[in-house]
Amino acid sequence: MPSDLLTRWEWHPVLVVTLGVAAVGYGAIWRRQVARSRAELIAWAAGLCAVLVATSSAIDPLSDERLSVHMMQHEIFTFVAAPLLVAGMRPVTLALLPRLGSPITRWGHALTRPRNAWLAATAVLWAWHWPAAYDYALAHPAVHDVEHATMLTAYGLYWSPFASFGHAVPALRSDAARVLYLATGGGQSAVLGALLAFARTPFYDYYVAGRAGAEFALGDQQVSGMIMLLSGAVVFAVAAMVTLRGD
Repeated sequence: MPSDLLTRWEWHPVLVVTLGVAAVGYGAIWRRQVARSRAELIAWAAGLCAVLVATSSAIDPLSDERLSVHMMQHEIFTFVAAPLLVAGMRPVTLALLPRLGSPITRWGHALTRPRNAWLAATAVLWAWHWPAAYDYALAHPAVHDVEHATMLTAYGLYWSPFASFGHAVPALRSDAARVLYLATGGGQSAVLGALLAFARTPFYDYYVAGRAGAEFALGDQQVSGMIMLLSGAVVFAVAAMVTLRGD
């Protein structure tokens, strides 16, 4: 499996074209900026690369066989790709907002308010990990793609209050608000991870029906829960320290 993760790649034409357009379009916008930031350019490129790794490397097909690998894939979307893309989003936001109509601008402003962004991420996290929804997505590739797209979008909204978009996105205004936001957001992942890690029965029939059977599915589920619990705790703790030191 470790060697597969490095050597097994499956290129999806629609995804590759989409990421290519996002890269080229961003580069064109970034070059027209008066005050360019290489950090933003690097963040955007790294975010696109993270999406590519999550969807085109061996992680994607192996996620159909092991819940632990699937959980790694979700962690890449939510804790790597989403914050990196948000960190590089400022040039796109500043370039597009003046061209968008006021209703779209108002909707964007509303969706990125901390309360609404938190609710969106929480709802998407729990909804897609509900066993019936999870099993259905795994059995239907188009729905599985929607799952990943909504997770990336929802966590893009979640991380947006920490980005610097001028007046485009309302920021959390105090240290206490930021810590509370991160703690409660991280708490959702921690609770879900604990449920998976300490369960005595497997939650997802899709993996039970696989060739490894129920016993392996339960052990792998417990591993996936620990991945979610520990990685979420580390990411949110680091984010809290960074945002507090930034003041």
